[in-house]
Amino acid sequence: MSDILFKCWNCSKCLAISDQAEGKNIYCPDCAKQLVIPKPSLNYKCVYCGYDLCSPRMYAGEEAGCPSCEQILTIPEESDAPDETGEISQDEKT
Repeated sequence: MSDILFKCWNCSKCLAISDQAEGKNIYCPDCAKQLVIPKPSLNYKCVYCGYDLCSPRMYAGEEAGCPSCEQILTIPEESDAPDETGEISQDEKT
């Protein structure tokens, strides 16, 4: 289990939500806009504390705060962790 890191489409607030909530509706705590929790495609660990994270590919290269240690990290361009099957997906290899 990991947290999905993504940003509010309205105010750009960085959000971290359990990956078990993927596809559910939430309200941004800053601007109150309704959001759908996106499907992550990148799996990675925080470079500072090793916390398991995931994000949609559209956020690759952007900075975000780790929900565990609160350090600012750059979301990687590629997954550094395998998916549930133990493989890095074809999308991640290209």
